[in-house]
Amino acid sequence: EDPREAQRTAALDRIDMIYASAELEPIRVFVLGDQGDPSSDIGFSEWPSDHRAVLTTLRWHPSSNGSESE
Repeated sequence: EDPREAQRTAALDRIDMIYASAELEPIRVFVLGDQGDPSSDIGFSEWPSDHRAVLTTLRWHPSSNGSESE
């Protein structure tokens, strides 16, 4: 395997976990990180971490049974 290929997605390995409810639908998702990094959708010249952030717009679909979700 070409190590350059692994580098292209290495930054995405730095997103630990993303949790969401079944009532939430992702509409738009952006990866935030180092400016110029091809894996960052939104880049910053001084990114303070070796981990990435995720910015997501969600649509809420409340359950129809009237009870709160856990």
